[in-house]
Parts: sequence; structure tokens; C-alpha cells
Amino acid sequence: MYIVPENVLQDLRDGEEFIFANFIDSCFAFESISHAKLLGANLKGSNITSTNLRNAELSYANLTDVIGRSADFTNASMIRAILVRAFLPESCFRMADMIDADLQSADLYEADFSAANLISANLTGANLTGANLTGANLTGANLTGANLTGANLTGANLTGANLTGANLTGANLTGANGLSE
Repeated sequence: MYIVPENVLQDLRDGEEFIFANFIDSCFAFESISHAKLLGANLKGSNITSTNLRNAELSYANLTDVIGRSADFTNASMIRAILVRAFLPESCFRMADMIDADLQSADLYEADFSAANLISANLTGANLTGANLTGANLTGANLTGANLTGANLTGANLTGANLTGANLTGANLTGANGLSE
């Protein structure tokens, strides 16, 4: 695991752009790099445990196989971000813009996606057990085989979402839109 030097972390905190930067297998654990500009950056396999990435620009970033319990992506821009097999339980994606994001087989146990924009996101096989999706926009999202056991989808927009084979046991769908009987 590559330990990110303090001067690079400071540059991230200061808003310097790291567009398409390579941070494969890097450790950002417990760092505060809110507002980081990591457009298209490669963070594959990195440790982002308890990292503050609020308001970060992570569109087109590769976060495949990241490890990050309790990471905070509140209000982050993550359009077309790749989070395949990401381990992000108890992480916060509140109000994150995740249009077309790829979260296949991601572990998002008890994650908070309240008011997140997940239009056309791919959540195939994702573990969303106990996740908070209150008011999330899941229009056209692919939730095939996703585990939504005990998830809160109150007021979520599920118009055109694919829920084939999804486990909705104990899920709260009160006021969810777009569900067909």
C-alpha cells in the first residue's frame, strides 16, 4: 500500500487538480480531503476508510476494489465513477451525484444514499442491506440481484429501475414512485 505524501494531501486539500492521476493501492485512510479534484483518477484498491471526500470531484474515477468503511462522499460528484466490488459499508453518499455510476457487487451495507442521484446507476448484485435510500433518484437504475433487505426506500424514485431478482425483504417502500404491481 502506497502512503500518500503529506505534500500531495495538502495539494488535494488546497484544491489542486489531480485529473486522471494514478493513486492505485494508495492509503487515504482517516484523511480529510473534502473538495478534492480527482476527475478520472485511478484509486483502484486504495484504502479510504473514514476519509472525508465531501464535495469531491470524482466523476469518471476508478474506485474498483477500494476499502472504505465510513467514508464520506456527501455531495460528491461521482458521475460515471466505477466502484465495482468496492467495500464501503456505513459510508455516506448523501446528495451525491452518481449518474451512470457502476457499483456492481459493491458492499454498501448500511450506507446512506439519501437524496442521492443514482439515475441509470448499475447496482447489479450490490449489498444494500439496511441502506438509507430515502428520496434517492434511482430512475433507470439496474438493481438486478441486489440485496435491499431492510433498506429504506421511502420516497425514492424507482421509475424504470430493474429490480429483477432483488431481495426486498423488510424494505420500506413507503411513498416510492415508479413501482409496478
